[in-house]
Order: sequence, then C-alpha cells, then structure tokens
Amino acid sequence: MGDGTNIKFWSDSWCNNRSLADRMRIADDAHLDLSLTVAHFILPTKEWDIVKLKGLVTNSYIQAILATQIPSNSIPDSICWGLSRSGEFTTKSTTWPAHGLELRQPQSWKFSWIWQLDIMLKLKVFLWRLCHASLPTRGNLILRGMDIDPVCCSHYNSAIEDAEYLFLGCQNTQILRQLARDHHWVHIDLPVDPHLKIENWLSIIKSSMPSTKMDRIITLLWSIWKTRNNKIFRNETSSPGLSLLRAK
Repeated sequence: MGDGTNIKFWSDSWCNNRSLADRMRIADDAHLDLSLTVAHFILPTKEWDIVKLKGLVTNSYIQAILATQIPSNSIPDSICWGLSRSGEFTTKSTTWPAHGLELRQPQSWKFSWIWQLDIMLKLKVFLWRLCHASLPTRGNLILRGMDIDPVCCSHYNSAIEDAEYLFLGCQNTQILRQLARDHHWVHIDLPVDPHLKIENWLSIIKSSMPSTKMDRIITLLWSIWKTRNNKIFRNETSSPGLSLLRAK
C-alpha cells in the first residue's frame, strides 16, 4: 500500500491479503459506497482516521486496519503478491499453499530424504517422479488425456499399468525381487501388498534398513523402469534376470 488513492476500500485485497467485504462477510454490497478509496481514511499526518473508520466497520476490523502500516512518504500504490513477504511472486509461494503447507512455518517435505541419498542424480530424479506420480506410466498418460492402451505390456497379466502394478504387483517384478534375494543382493523380505501406494511402500522399506542399503532397492526400481521402456521403445526382450543384471 502506498498513498491509498488507487485502492478500493471495500473490494480490493489490501488488509491482510483479503478485501474488507470478504472479511466482514458482506454478501450484498448494494449499500456500500464502492467508490471509496483507502486514501479517504488517511489523515494528512499519515495516520488512520479512526472516526471515519468507526462509522463503517467494527472495532475488531479497525484493529486489523490499524495494523496496516501507512508509508511516511506519499508513494503510489502498487500491486504486490500477497503470498510472499517481499510482495514478489515466487513458485514457492504458490507450491507450498497448494500442498497445504504454511509459508510462515518451517516445513519438511515428505520426500526430502531422497536428495540425501548417496546415489546418482538420475536415480534421485527417477525416485522423486515415482513418489509424486509423475512417471509416464500408461495409467498416468491416460489420466492426462492420452488415448492409448492402458494394459501393462507384461505377458502375465492384463492389468492397467500404474506405478503400484509395475513396481509391486507385476509377476515379473515379484520374480525379480525373489532373484535379488536368492543372489544375496537384497537381504530383506520386501513387503508385497497390492493395496499399498508406492510411496508408502518406500517408507516401509526406508524405515527397515539403513540408507546405505536403500540404493539397491532404488536401483532395482530404476531397472524395472528401464526394462519396461526398452521393451516398448526398442522392442527388446525382457526378463527378470536381465533386470537384475542391469541393476547390478
């Protein structure tokens, strides 16, 4: 807010990022003087005109108005982005509220642990996309409007190819996990639950082994994805044994 000459008192979002009409829940604005500007309520001494304010709003809203600082110099009003402290637009100021996070409080992202892993960057990016349901599986592509066959390319089943089926439920994947254990490449029983979301499955794995061992699980997942892509785009023959060799 500058001198208030270009800010509509009732309809513009100038008081705590909301309009006064919205804050006071005024549904019918027919009786309001919508031409009033904020400058009408500022004294020459650069103070709020409390007498005028009391004639229109209650004490609780007057306190919110009084908390709005008036510049000591006459500067023009400008449009600011209300979701950042600086008034400048940032992607962070839109992304965090979209995820239900409060900007004013320190936040820890659910999958921030991915970036702490001692693995190649391409595996981190792959895992981040997997946890955020952004891998272009057939199921995801259909949700985005593509007209394609949703069925998994596996010969063992005709299920829709989503992340849960491809990385957990597919029979080839189950054989691969067993091969990894038989070859002592993975030393724990990996949970298999068709109702688990992939990010929840990863959380269970993460809590049951040190981070230094997570790299093999992630490499297995990445190998499944690479094998799937090579079969689709390069017409390569796929097998659980080849997927395990690629992971190693």
